[in-house]
Amino acid sequence: MMAFDTAQQQLMQHAQQQFSKAPPGIERISLPQAQHRILAADILAPMAVPPFSNSAMDGIAINLDSTDLDQVLPMQQAVFAGQDPEPLQIGQACRIFTGAVLPHGADAVILQEDCEFAGDTVVVKPSAMPIRCQQHIRQVGEDIALGDRVLQQGAILTAAAIGLLSSLGLYEVEVYQALSVALVSSGDELVAAGPQSLRRGQIYNSNQPMLAAILQSSSCDVSVFHVNDTLHETKLLLSSLASDYDLIITIGGVSVGDADFIKTAIDQLGHLDFWKVAMKPGKPLAWGQVADTPILALPGNPVSAFASMQLFALPFIRHLQGRCESSKVLEHYPIALDQPISPRREEFLRVRKIIHQQKIWLEPYAHQGSGVLSSVVNADGFARIANNRQTQSGDLVQFIAFA
Repeated sequence: MMAFDTAQQQLMQHAQQQFSKAPPGIERISLPQAQHRILAADILAPMAVPPFSNSAMDGIAINLDSTDLDQVLPMQQAVFAGQDPEPLQIGQACRIFTGAVLPHGADAVILQEDCEFAGDTVVVKPSAMPIRCQQHIRQVGEDIALGDRVLQQGAILTAAAIGLLSSLGLYEVEVYQALSVALVSSGDELVAAGPQSLRRGQIYNSNQPMLAAILQSSSCDVSVFHVNDTLHETKLLLSSLASDYDLIITIGGVSVGDADFIKTAIDQLGHLDFWKVAMKPGKPLAWGQVADTPILALPGNPVSAFASMQLFALPFIRHLQGRCESSKVLEHYPIALDQPISPRREEFLRVRKIIHQQKIWLEPYAHQGSGVLSSVVNADGFARIANNRQTQSGDLVQFIAFA
């Protein structure tokens, strides 16, 4: 069996090489369509944000040098957001509201609760002193300066990023075309969820909708397929898909059973780069190519499939997409165990974060079987447990959050 880190590194290197050699195509789309897509070029700010100095609070705008704050001040005008005010006159004040343009000549804003208003005049309360120059003013370009790189090539367009681009007046953006992924489940026992009742020996196909949802939220264009447990049908389908998709991901049929044909089909159609990873859950994981199309063969047990998707398929896909995500800071927390453990393979326990003794601890789900899908629903991520050494309660272990 291949070590976990070695297998993951091989996959990432292949994905980086493939992206360098043949990056995805580029398309221009509107911002409302762009969530979760990957930027194909840097975005430079075409304007400053904010584009004008404005008030950060409701209150009055004054000029400190020309205003006697011990006197009753006449109010020249009221300035609301969206208006273009007249310049501030010497010795006067302007009523101003949050987001409104700062009148020319004003250099401070005093909070309205620090003022007493009477008709068209205002008195500044002594408790407001001292007044600082530029207080409660948002400066031109305080958020973004003209020409700043606001997002870099390879950034994923989150809702916040879309809001940022909209604040710059942008309405279209160049993104990489979505990765096309064929998701293939195998097994005669699988039945799509629906109103039909199960016959004895059948189970509902939970893996395919679960993994399809993960892929769709990762900016992939997903098509789903099912293949029966025959070598002939498996080879026909994989051969057909290899010419139409950027990546094939299969579920099940990769172990050593008499009805497991995925590994054999890949071997006969192309080549396998590795099979079996020294990890639990997820050992029967295979990776290879069919007609130059990469194929990842995930195990069929639901938790094993989920773990392999999180730990191998998603990082591989992110590199294929050209994402520029910076390296995540490794998180380590103490783990709460009933008794010491010493696994022969690296183990990825499903855990949730809890607060104990004013610290974050990792609490494993009670049932860690590879078919216990509730362990994933009730967990925040994986605790990575090293093999061939004892881990006991209170030891620091690596935490890997679910994507």
